[in-house]
Amino acid sequence: MSEKQSEGSLGRLSTTQSQALASLASSFPQAAEVANLNGKNLTLWGVSLDGLKASSPNTKQSVVLLKFLRARKFDVQASLSMLIACLKWRREMDIDALMAEQFPAELNAGGELYGTDRNGNPVTYNYYGNLDLTRIFDGPDGTGRFVRWRVQLMERAIQQLDFEEGIEQVMQVHDYAGASMFKLSPQVKAATRTIIKLFQDNYPEMLSTKLFLNVPKIMEFAFSIMSAFSDSATRSKFQMVSSANTRATLLNYIEPARLQGRYGGFGKTDTAASGSPAPSPSSAGEAIVKAGATHRVQLDVTSAPATVSYRFVTSYYAVVASTKFVGQGAAAAEQQPATAAGEAKEEEAGGVEVTVTEPGKFVLELKNPGTAGILWAPEIKLWYQITIVPKETL
Repeated sequence: MSEKQSEGSLGRLSTTQSQALASLASSFPQAAEVANLNGKNLTLWGVSLDGLKASSPNTKQSVVLLKFLRARKFDVQASLSMLIACLKWRREMDIDALMAEQFPAELNAGGELYGTDRNGNPVTYNYYGNLDLTRIFDGPDGTGRFVRWRVQLMERAIQQLDFEEGIEQVMQVHDYAGASMFKLSPQVKAATRTIIKLFQDNYPEMLSTKLFLNVPKIMEFAFSIMSAFSDSATRSKFQMVSSANTRATLLNYIEPARLQGRYGGFGKTDTAASGSPAPSPSSAGEAIVKAGATHRVQLDVTSAPATVSYRFVTSYYAVVASTKFVGQGAAAAEQQPATAAGEAKEEEAGGVEVTVTEPGKFVLELKNPGTAGILWAPEIKLWYQITIVPKETL
């Protein structure tokens, strides 16, 4: 559920909550003056809170204030104290300077901002197996640098929010593939605790969902640490995901076109070449295919020669793909079937190209190889893309 649908958000306020919002808005200017906050220090997440006393809060200001109110259960004084403390922390951190800071490659390899979830929320990824912890935490500023890098990543995600359109939260994916509990030094644990507290105190109601992927059994204590230092509202957004369920879970939250190739989506892959962006698909869709049934997609190729490529992905089970091209006045040319299991590598899940030399019809068939009528014959949910690129644009 997106934040704009939740109780206590803009558009879903009780009379008491609306009164609390108005009270916080009118109380803020004096509290900010006492805290010596002015000018740019009154801007939070791209929203100026200056002038709240002169008029009722606008949409963006209301969204910001409501985050603090919900975090403190609409206790106006507690919300005001939290808001002032947040603005003072941002002043001390010098967020503007932090956003311009350049970090070493070993840190940048540990996370990125990529795509959006199905609600339009930006998604940040953290890759703990990629971290060279010795180099990252080397020196007296190692922990502080790591914290600043993590704050910058969050701030970059927040820059993509649109409070007026109800895009108010960030989804986080934490991938522990390749991580080892034996690499977690006291510095790492201290940095983790610091980040959890900073985010809880200074980014209230900013988290939509946090997925923990590929967490080894022996490392589940890391989840316990995060839970112990997080409030109940934040903990309710945590989800541990086993390796077997990683793709299916991510696809529940993120459309394939916006999911990275490393997780089976149609988005970028680690080996994707730089340069011009990939052409947009000519056809894309999803389907639920019953046991023994076939989902058929047909496209007209009006300009030739051309390259036709297709990609598909399933949550769990395998499908059998085959293609057929029927040229104008030519015999059909069939491709050998290609199987893609739910846990197959991205490049095995389709990614097949067919070169055609004349106009005609391209047909993709995706078959559920299960046998209908047996006691357990699962339906398969699948997503596909077909892209036609004429020769002149190749």
